[in-house]
Amino acid sequence: MKKKFLVIISILLILLSAGFVYMTQFHSSTGLDRKEEKIIKHGFRLLEEQIGTYIKENYSGISKIEFSPIFIQGGKDNPPFTADVLPVIYDK
Repeated sequence: MKKKFLVIISILLILLSAGFVYMTQFHSSTGLDRKEEKIIKHGFRLLEEQIGTYIKENYSGISKIEFSPIFIQGGKDNPPFTADVLPVIYDK
């Protein structure tokens, strides 16, 4: 009984550690490194902030501005590289 319990606990620990390693070693289908993808996403967040500020300052009657997730296609493995973000603007 004790041996069976020990085997079950060790299998669970192995599965949890393998899952953790799998989740932290994420590779995207674009062939970009994690650092490169992080830089691109940071740049798009800055672009979103600038677009939102411009729209708020130059247009009236806007209640809310939302942005879609950043869609990355292409990359090192299959060019051309494109990254898109779509704004959604709600009026009053």
